[in-house]
Formats: sequence, C-alpha cells, structure tokens
Amino acid sequence: MFSKLILLFLLLTSSTLWAANDIALLDDNHQDLNIAKSAQYLIDESGRLSIQDIASESYSKRFLPINSDFLQLGLVKGNVWVRINIAIRTTKNVPSLLDINAPRLEYLDLYLPTMFGDQVQALLGEGRPYSNRLIEHPDYFYPLPTNAPPVFTVYLKLSSHLPINVQLNLKTLSKATVDSQRDFSLTGLLLGFLVILFISNVFFYIKSTHPMYMAYSVLLLCIALFHLALHGQLYQFFPNSIGIQERIYNFTALAGTAAIVLFSKFYLDTRLQFPKVDKYLIALACLNLLFAIIYSAYPNSLNIIYLSLLSFISISALTILAICAFATGTPFSGYYLIARITFLLGYATWLMSAYGIISSAVIYEWGLTITVVLETMIYFVGMIAQLNPLLKRHANVVNHSQNDLFELIADISSRLRRQVNIIDNGLKHVQKTSSRSLSKNFIFNGLAASNNLKNLLVRLDNMYYARDKNSFPQQDSSPLFLSKLIDNAYNHFQQLDQDNSVIEITSDNTNHLEILHNTEVIEHLIETILQECKHFTDQTLTVDISRRELSHEGNTILEINSYPLPTHLTLNNDLFDMGMNYIHILVNSLNGSCVISEENGFHRLTIELPITWQIRHTNLNTLDNDTYSIIVFGQHSNDLNQALGILHSNLNAIEHFNDLDDLLDYLDKPDQRKTISIILAFDHEGQIPHIIHKKIRPLMKLEDQCLLISDNVKMSREYAKTIGFDDLLPVSDLDSHLETQLSRLIRKGERLRDASLSRVKRS
Repeated sequence: MFSKLILLFLLLTSSTLWAANDIALLDDNHQDLNIAKSAQYLIDESGRLSIQDIASESYSKRFLPINSDFLQLGLVKGNVWVRINIAIRTTKNVPSLLDINAPRLEYLDLYLPTMFGDQVQALLGEGRPYSNRLIEHPDYFYPLPTNAPPVFTVYLKLSSHLPINVQLNLKTLSKATVDSQRDFSLTGLLLGFLVILFISNVFFYIKSTHPMYMAYSVLLLCIALFHLALHGQLYQFFPNSIGIQERIYNFTALAGTAAIVLFSKFYLDTRLQFPKVDKYLIALACLNLLFAIIYSAYPNSLNIIYLSLLSFISISALTILAICAFATGTPFSGYYLIARITFLLGYATWLMSAYGIISSAVIYEWGLTITVVLETMIYFVGMIAQLNPLLKRHANVVNHSQNDLFELIADISSRLRRQVNIIDNGLKHVQKTSSRSLSKNFIFNGLAASNNLKNLLVRLDNMYYARDKNSFPQQDSSPLFLSKLIDNAYNHFQQLDQDNSVIEITSDNTNHLEILHNTEVIEHLIETILQECKHFTDQTLTVDISRRELSHEGNTILEINSYPLPTHLTLNNDLFDMGMNYIHILVNSLNGSCVISEENGFHRLTIELPITWQIRHTNLNTLDNDTYSIIVFGQHSNDLNQALGILHSNLNAIEHFNDLDDLLDYLDKPDQRKTISIILAFDHEGQIPHIIHKKIRPLMKLEDQCLLISDNVKMSREYAKTIGFDDLLPVSDLDSHLETQLSRLIRKGERLRDASLSRVKRS
C-alpha cells in the first residue's frame, strides 16, 4: 500500500504531467509551441455568456478539444470561447508571448481569470483601433506576466462576421522575433516578384500602348494589396481607423477579379475571336467592380460568402472561356489555359481552407498569393512569347563557305550577262539600221537593261550593308503615303521589266495610310517582289497589300501576299542568291517575317512587316484635275443624288447619263475624252450589271475605270470583278468610302496609262 502511494506521488510531481494534452508547457527545450492542440473551444451562439459563466463548472465541461494545428471554424454565429492552460518552466527569466495570428478577426477579448479575475486584459481585433495592441505587429501579441503561477488559464473570446481562422502559439520573445523576420522576408520576396512583373509590364505598355498591359498592371497592384491585407500588414498605416483593412481586402479581391476579366478580354481579343462573349465579359467586369465598391463602402451590409461566390463564378467562367479558346485554336491560348486552371485549382483550395473545409494554416496564409504569383508568371511568359517575334533581331547573313560565294558569283554573272547582251545587241542595231522607229525601240530596251544593272548594284550594296550593320542607307527616309509608295514601286518595276509581265496589285485597309519610317526600303522590297515573282507567261501575278492590327501586341503589320509564285521559286536560307534570299534579307532588316506556303496547289509568298504609321486624310482636290473625268450612269434616286452631293466639291466637271445609249454615244467619241474616265455605274432601277459592262467595256480605254455601285446585298466584290468591273461599292458605304475608292481608281488609271512595258490586269 505504501509503495502505491509513493508511485502516485511521483506521477503527480513528474514533468510528464506538465506535458499532458490539456496543458501547453513552455520550457528550455520547447520555445515555440502550437497550443491549438492543447486548447479547447466552446461556441456561444447566443453571444450573451460572460467570463463568469464560461469559467463556471457547468460550462467548463462543455468545452471541446480543438485537436488540430489550426482553429478553423468558418462562419460562426455568436461568440467562440477558447480556453488554454499554460505552464512556463524555463530556467532563465526569458520573456514569453502569446501569439494569436488572426488578421481578419473582428473582435478578440483576452482574459486571465487566474490572476486578474473577470477583468479583460486586451481588447483587440480589426473592429478596434490598431493603437489598442500592446505590441505593434500584424499578429496579436500578448506578453505573459513574469510572476504567473505554475499553471494558469487564458480565455479568448472571438467573434466576427468573417470566417474565423486562428493560429495559436506560445513563444519566447527571441523566437517570435526570428519568426517575424522570416515571414516579412517571404512577403518581401513575393512582393519583389510582383514589382519586377509590374515594372516590366509598364515598360511593355509604354512601348505598345495596348490596354492588356494596363489591366495586367491593375491586377498586379490588387494582388499586392490583397496579400498585405490578408496578412494584416496594412492596419499599421491607419492606427486610429477601424475596418480599413477589411475594406481594402474586399475591394482588391473583387477589383482584381475584374482586372483578370478585362485582361482575359484583351489577351484573347474576344472582340474579334468571340464577339458574342465580349459584351458578357465587360458586364462581368462591371459587376465585380460594382460589388467591390459596395463591399468596400459597406463591408457589413452583405454576407462575405457572396463576395467569395462572385469571385469563384467569375474565375470558373474564365476557365470555361480558356478551354473554348484553346479548342478553337485562338493564338497564345495555351498559356492562358494553363494559367486559368492553375488559378482555379489554387483558389478553390484556398477557399475551402478559408471556410474551414480544409484545415491548413500554410494554405490559408500563403496558398492564394503563391497561386496568383504562379498565374501571373505564366501570363508573363505568354506575353513575352507574343512580343518575341517583334523584339528579336535575327541574324540576316551568316558565314558562308567558299562554295556558297562561288554560287553567288555565278548568280551575279548570269544576271549581268543578259543585260550586257541586250545592251550590246541594241547598240549594234542602232549602228546598222537607219529606221528611226527601230532605233527608238532598241534604245528603249537598252535603257531597261541599264536600269536592271543599276538595280543589281543597289542589291549588292544593300547586301554589303546588311552583312555588318543589319541596316540599309535608305532606312532614314521621309514619310510617304502607302498608295504613292506602291505607285513608285510599280513605276520602277515597269522600267525594269523586259518580259511584258501581267501584274495585279490590290490593297485593303490602307486608305489615307502614311508610312512614317523605312519608306524607301519598303518601296524597294515591293519592287523586288514584282521583279522576282513575276511570270514569264501570260499568267497573272497577284500582289495583295493590306494593313492588319496585332491586338495582343498593339502593333500594326503591313502584310504583302504574292501568288501564285513561279514553280522555280523557293525560300531556302541555305542558298545565297540575289533573288528570294535577297528578299529575305530585306524583310529581316525590317524585323519582319517571310514564309512560302502552299494553297490549292499554288505557292504563296507572305511577308509581314511591322510599321509605324498615321492616318492623314486627302481628298480628290489634291489630285491633278486635268488627268481624269467622272461619269455617273444611272436613274435619279436617293443613292445617286447622295453620290452627286459627295462629288459636288470636286473641281472637275461631272457627266451624268440616265440612258445607256447616251453613255455609249459619249464613250464612242474618243477624241472628246483626253483624260482618264472614271465611270460610276448604279445597278438599281432594272439595270443589269453584266449587260452594262458588256456594252461599255469595248468602248473604254485601257486606263479607264468602272466602279459598280450596288444596293444588292447579295452582290459580292469577287463577282463584280469576275464580270469585268474594277471594283464594287455598296450604297451603304457611299459616305465613308466613295472618295477613297475614286482616289484609288484614279491612281490605278494613271499607272495603266503610263505603263509602257507591262500589261496590267484590272483588279
């Protein structure tokens, strides 16, 4: 019996008792304790129980163990009481702290009934001023009394309209300092990544002025503020304000979601790729911004779960959009899909942690920020991939072997030999013949050969400059209208062409477009394309020149399509010649791209050049009024009167014919038509287009142009050109496009009139 009493005494006095599950023991070997496992909690749904009631014997038995490293209860109605039994057994007099990490907790009351009875020792929480804190820190630190009894009890009363997520730790002061430095360093590292991305994004926006980068910048700013608010690091800047941190948290959460929606709109270019979805994205962004204002102005007016639900629905909708974009082959949608799936999974995991479904302090504290940083890094990689083709400078000329140089010499020799033979034969004929007409013909051919030799010298000079400097002397040139640039290139080609080639040049989206830089190089490039891609038969070479916007980068591309190509032409970078390889060098010097593709059995050369440009409007009065006349054919109607009103400011006389026979009589008198005739034919009032053209085309001169103006919505431009018209203008576009069409047709007529060698097919 006596031995049993001794054993019981040893058990009561041993340190094992202080390490029991219901007591948090701080000693020399344990300077950082997660006391959640040894704490108990009680939910008071009425919110009326006082500290006397909670500490009484009747309620003491109702406490439940937390049994977790992290107290996560989600949304709780009423108060949550937490009871912690603490024992401090350090040999040295080391200051100790109770560390309560709950930055979004609204109210926190701390009691020490063992030492101070029913008196509250600390009134903390975001619903109270920051100045109430005993130690200025994002966590709630409470220094424990040095004269505390061996075992004492701490009661915490928690209440909040937000999800309750609390970390409870018992630490020494030195350990708390080290942990704070680690948390601040990790926060600084993550914010450093965001700052680098923000600065890079601002640079891209300045260079491209694309709104996608502005939305991305707002997103990064919201992420940074959201992280600081989640970790309670903003409250110290407003020590006497109440609830300011929650307002910032709510606003940045929904404003960041709106920024993601707008970024998605610009990144995927939904206005062009998904026009029906575009307006819904704008509405979704506005909805998030509206609730961001409501939740920041009145944080207690709506349940916080609606904020989380709105963000989750928005992110889920964007993920569905990402899947659709990837399935339809939208450019650069792969990066977007990876980012969206990453963020959806990360956000869903964090949301379950915030509402107590998944108990993890690490996920709640760092999961969302790390997920967002990963998402933004994926976006950043995607944007770099989009900008890379425009920023990268390719090596235009590589080192070639001696055999390659010999091939170059052979190519130059063959080109020079033809021109020398033509000049030699021409001079011999001029010397032997006395026919003045034959002499002029041979002299003209000799001049064409001389022009080719000069052009060959220009190419050799350009290749020399491109080898070392990656630039040409002509790159410092004055601005020039694209239409004038095309005319100059074609006129130069006429002086070079010796094969009576058939050329068709069309343009799209180039009205009033003025090129500001590299005009001479672009002009020389178009001239070289015509010379190298022409056919030596009656087959037509078509050259389409159009302006295209790159929505992702905010840049403008001049696209040149030439087709069909002669079968002998290939784009092989291993070959070094004065033909296609030279074109490739010209394109690379302008930071463009050059590819040959096959379509319907024919080869097509596609060249894309980034350009700087401006729109500068001109009108018909800027043209030489002595070179053309305007003929309007059609019965009086609102459309015809509208056209006459637009042409009223034109200085030239305008001939109007109601009857087809009168028009035919006028055209049948070529002596009366010394200028280019621009015929505007209306097809309404019973007029049949192909009959009109069939009758007037034989009477038209080569340079005359005929524009069909139609109110038939089924009439296509391709069909109008097939039956012989030079172009088609719908009546709905009279106000906006009539003068532009006339200017284009007048310039085309002037090219045809001045053509001396080449035969140009009407387009």
